[in-house]
Amino acid sequence: MDSFSLEVVYRKQSYTAQGLRSDTTVAQLRQAIEELTYVAADKQKLLVPRTAGVADLNHGADERTLGDVGLASKAETKVTVLGPSSSELEALYSAEADMQRRNAPRQYHPSLLRGAKLRNTTQPGSSHSPFGKIYAHATTPESSPLHGKVVDYLTRLSRDPGILHICALNHFRVGALTELLPWEHPGLLGLNENAGQRILLRIRTDDAEGFRDYKTTRRVLVHELAHNKVADHPPEFKILNSKLNAQIEEYERAQRDGTHRLVEGDVYEPSPPTISGGGQRLGGGSGAESESAEERRQRVLMATMRRLEREEHEIEQSCGSATTKSNNSS
Repeated sequence: MDSFSLEVVYRKQSYTAQGLRSDTTVAQLRQAIEELTYVAADKQKLLVPRTAGVADLNHGADERTLGDVGLASKAETKVTVLGPSSSELEALYSAEADMQRRNAPRQYHPSLLRGAKLRNTTQPGSSHSPFGKIYAHATTPESSPLHGKVVDYLTRLSRDPGILHICALNHFRVGALTELLPWEHPGLLGLNENAGQRILLRIRTDDAEGFRDYKTTRRVLVHELAHNKVADHPPEFKILNSKLNAQIEEYERAQRDGTHRLVEGDVYEPSPPTISGGGQRLGGGSGAESESAEERRQRVLMATMRRLEREEHEIEQSCGSATTKSNNSS
């Protein structure tokens, strides 16, 4: 039986699957493609031009032969592959595993807990999440391997400490958090319905098989939360959105510095040491001329707002401003 080759295209790069025969199964073709592109066989979506007259190749563990589906006699047909590479999946799984480890309860040796007393460290109202129902798109059944990953991604957003922080400060509530598929509203990254009744986020890549960068999606969520209070994109919306991003930035910086606080206010900061015998603080300025804690805070805040302004402009281009009450943003 004569062998033939097929051209495989993945992300605009061409590969050649060689040594194929008419009795080669589609499953074996997927395995060959995995070796060429590093896209796992079960994560591949294979596309051929409709005009080629080839049967649908996407049926899971497919034991049909290339002759059965019509590829054996059309070796010149290009097969386009969609799907995340193994390295991308590994990076996603690794990031999720790191997040789970960081959020896991701390374990202490029993000897360290002797005499310890339980105390309530929760903030008022913190036991109630500002997010209501969280669910995947209706076209993604629970039996789909992607279903759990979608819910996990959305849940991670709903439990993000920075998001919870701004929700507490600004009294944000979201009735439902779900996903917006790439082909539903091309070009849009988010959608806010009825001032927070439901927020939809585009969390998947264009092929709907992978996931977008988490921090980018979180910025989109912040943008959509701002629409809970201000519809469209007037100047007051931009001010609010910049304020929310600055609040997250300040909160996370305080977390890194070990000065966590849930509500805004002054935080004690010791004065810089002085040189013995003189009236000059380290750094050269006198006490009256040096920056106060509040001045430093405001300076860092303004720098943060300028940095986030450019990123927010890009997000705004993918947010279809609503003109009706039922759709406050996109």
